[in-house]
Amino acid sequence: MDKNLLPINHNYLLKIVAGVPVRPGRLHHLPHLEEAVLEQPLPLETMIQLGRGETAIAGRNYAQDAVVISRPRKSVFIRRFDGTEGLVCNQFYQLILSNGCPFNCQYCYLRLILGGNKSPLVFTNPWSEVERQLEKIPTGVFSTGELADSLAITPPLLRPAIEYFRRQTNKFLFLTTKSTNIKLLMGIRPTPQVWISFSVNAVRTWELFEKNTPHPDERLAAAWRLKEAGWRVKIRIDPVIPEVGIGHYREVARKVNALAPERVTVGVLKHFPRFPRCQRKGPQRQLAESPNGIKRYPSHVKARVFNSLAEWLEFQPAICRETADLWKEMGWKANGCNCTTGQIKARRCSETKPVNSKKNEHA
Repeated sequence: MDKNLLPINHNYLLKIVAGVPVRPGRLHHLPHLEEAVLEQPLPLETMIQLGRGETAIAGRNYAQDAVVISRPRKSVFIRRFDGTEGLVCNQFYQLILSNGCPFNCQYCYLRLILGGNKSPLVFTNPWSEVERQLEKIPTGVFSTGELADSLAITPPLLRPAIEYFRRQTNKFLFLTTKSTNIKLLMGIRPTPQVWISFSVNAVRTWELFEKNTPHPDERLAAAWRLKEAGWRVKIRIDPVIPEVGIGHYREVARKVNALAPERVTVGVLKHFPRFPRCQRKGPQRQLAESPNGIKRYPSHVKARVFNSLAEWLEFQPAICRETADLWKEMGWKANGCNCTTGQIKARRCSETKPVNSKKNEHA
């Protein structure tokens, strides 16, 4: 075995042992990513060693034989998200604590934009470097989930990030994940300045396109645990793939309704240029190219999907990155999404309203 690859026994959990120098950029073998929790901030150079830990919620492990790279970041940590021209979308900042994702879902845009580098990369800079950049921005929402799954591999800079946002009034952090890796969050006090957005899908879609991820029920179980612990929890049902069969989404929508998260956002698949067709059951002739080259479903297909989900959820969800014309066509009112702060309210599924699910059904 390559001496740079460190095998992890299935009975163990990754932990950080600070102060033991190794070569920056070293590869670490992670056969069981759902057991991997980087528990302490990394100094510039560290060594990852073994310690006893616990398995994922359902006792399963995911993304076998993946590799994680740890090194200092040379570029800036904060960028304004600007991929929403012509769409209804609330502006936010990317807080880049890691890159890449071990799950490798077949439809994911990360398979394109990271240049084929599929191995997760976590950054090991001193927290002070990140904080200096955050201090230049007086207010805003910051996401760690645009270039990575926020929790599949817990970035070593995540815990100091949470503690930084805990002290803020006008700055918020949100984490987006398909993981059930919540041990770090369960071990610290919740704060209203941070929320976790779990991305879930229909079981059939999971079987076809997300086979390296935890089962959707396991993700919802993790969401329940965090909600009961006092964390702000939101849900994304995204991407919906109509060819799978919209009826498959009834069950997950009703389970999300039972969870009663702070907000629910829904979205349909967007097919990026140069991206291969997912599978035989993936998107086919219904997709049409938009002005920016991304292939999208026609509005009547999306309206039918969103109205069906609203019927099963029993309220109007938010819609992710769609045009103002679609909102107008459906008669829905844009009221924020997973990346907006919202308000913590006692009532169920805050900032959502019941809708007429029959509207546009035959559009």
